[in-house]
Amino acid sequence: MNFNWANAQNVDSLFTLARQEAFEKKDYRKAIELCKAIEKNSFEVELFLGRVYTWVDSVSLARIQFIKLLQHDSLNIEVAKAYIDLEYWHNNYTEALQLCEQFLVFYPKNDFFLLKKIKILIKLNKYLEAKLLIKGLSISPETKFLRAKIDTNLFKSKLSFSYDYWHFHKRYQETSNQQPWHIRTLTYSHTTNYGTFLIRWQNATRFGNTGNQIEIEAYPQIKKGLNGYINWGLSKQYPVFPNYRLGTSLYANLLKGYEIEAGFRLLRFQSKVWIYTAALGKYMGNYFFNLRTYLVPNSHSLSPSFRLTTNYYFAKSNDYFSCYVGKGFYTISDLYLFNSAHVDSSNAGILFSKNIHNIHILKTNFSIIKQAQYSGIQATLEVSYSVLF
Repeated sequence: MNFNWANAQNVDSLFTLARQEAFEKKDYRKAIELCKAIEKNSFEVELFLGRVYTWVDSVSLARIQFIKLLQHDSLNIEVAKAYIDLEYWHNNYTEALQLCEQFLVFYPKNDFFLLKKIKILIKLNKYLEAKLLIKGLSISPETKFLRAKIDTNLFKSKLSFSYDYWHFHKRYQETSNQQPWHIRTLTYSHTTNYGTFLIRWQNATRFGNTGNQIEIEAYPQIKKGLNGYINWGLSKQYPVFPNYRLGTSLYANLLKGYEIEAGFRLLRFQSKVWIYTAALGKYMGNYFFNLRTYLVPNSHSLSPSFRLTTNYYFAKSNDYFSCYVGKGFYTISDLYLFNSAHVDSSNAGILFSKNIHNIHILKTNFSIIKQAQYSGIQATLEVSYSVLF
């Protein structure tokens, strides 16, 4: 008994050292030597040895390890994951796909096998199959990224037209607003492997005047999990639009479904208005929660506003329902209405987006805003149509 206990202690010590060499020192060769020095390897040691062979590109040796383990336990999920990773990381996509399909027969709802199959289908340029498969998965930063990548390769361009109608209660009309506002927007966007880029033209009627604005916008992919936002706009019809606008943000996907954003917006009216923004998002199943703040500095204080948005995503890309509430300084658009940034307001709205036959997108957005300075309300209705091609 003492001999067996000592032998077990020796095995545990060697295996611990092997893991330290691999994970802490990145000395995979030494880790392999320590695993081989264990006289009677356990299942855990054999699996770890196969993974280390994978990391040092000893594909044939790793494959032998995994096949041997599956012969003893043909439905072991951990071995299956390691075996699929081996083939996938070494660009053996056909073999990896066969393994995924083999284990999906027994584990049809396993997220690892489903996600890996989708990634393999994308590598094999089978985007339509990947799109059909990803419908059944819940929304997360990873599935959101994969959906966007699939749509990017299926439909690279989008043409959109939207119309906004702004109605002001009669108490508003006692101020500077005598007529409703009308905003017409035409947008063309194109998606590449480096991100999405678009150009937007807006025609608006405000304050009894009509003006135009042109915008260029980009959502570059800096690296996996880190994206950017850049916007630049120009107009000669003040006060219908600001003379120019500039905005930028960085988006980062974190662990456990969290997403953060930070950036600024600059609007040039008769004077410059700086707006700083930050947001924290969280994916939970098919839901996405986002809390955003806008901070408008001035000579005496900082005017904040907050907005909480909840999105529920359906199976199709661009199919979702959204509702939001806010308090404080409502949106950048309010700067067109009020000269002061110190505006106490409350707002609420709902948005619904529907994808029809994969290439048509209909969207409607309705919101109500209540300013503390006035007893009336401001109601906004937006409808838009987009076609993908």
